[in-house]
Amino acid sequence: MLQSGQVSYWVATEILSRADPREQARVISKFIKIARLCYQLYNYNSLSEILTGLNNSAVIRLKGTSSLPQTHRLHRTRTTHSLTLHFACQLPGCAYRTGA
Repeated sequence: MLQSGQVSYWVATEILSRADPREQARVISKFIKIARLCYQLYNYNSLSEILTGLNNSAVIRLKGTSSLPQTHRLHRTRTTHSLTLHFACQLPGCAYRTGA
């Protein structure tokens, strides 16, 4: 079993180790799919680690992926944002924070 933080580091490393922007985008898409599955399986620890890796500052700053179609970038941003919001609302106090 990996220590806390090692999974997020692994996610970021897998993305950044690819030289081709299209290959980086493919790896990002795979991790987004895995994050969705973790959410559906209520595996919030893994979901949190994957989202942390996807939101790593080095991954977010990737300039090569800006050459990809805008719809792909927008989809990636919306997906990680919605998973982050859903995950946050599973934590105690969500109704208080969101005003629900």
